[in-house]
Amino acid sequence: AVPRPVSPFNWTVIAGDERRYHYAHVNVIRKHVPPEPGPDAGFIARLDAAYRPLEHAAWERTERFGADGSQAALAREVFAEPDFRFFRWFAAYPTLLRVDAGNPHHCVWFHDLRFVTPGRDGTPFRYGMCRKPGDAWRPFQLVDEDKLPVY
Repeated sequence: AVPRPVSPFNWTVIAGDERRYHYAHVNVIRKHVPPEPGPDAGFIARLDAAYRPLEHAAWERTERFGADGSQAALAREVFAEPDFRFFRWFAAYPTLLRVDAGNPHHCVWFHDLRFVTPGRDGTPFRYGMCRKPGDAWRPFQLVDEDKLPVY
């Protein structure tokens, strides 16, 4: 369980194995499902609304290396790269974010479920490896949609 913002009763519960994670955003004392925040809802209301009572937990599933077989093989290859060890050390619940193919780089992006926060516009700490055809994989950070070299 990972503590979440705006209340000490908000948690993200994560269960998984080497292939996938199941996770739910819960509030441990809430009795009723909160209404969806309206378009004028403030930041705090948007953050808090996703945390449901334990009895109404909405479990989500994500494949750690993606659901597509060829994509999963590529994700596993990239995840094992020696220059990606910083992310393997850092991430507690790493999962594939996406694969960008071509033009001209191929990139494989990961994020950590600890930082996926409902109601928040973006997710920080998204890292991956990119390469041009025939080149070696190099580590990058994805900030918004900008690729920034790690080193």
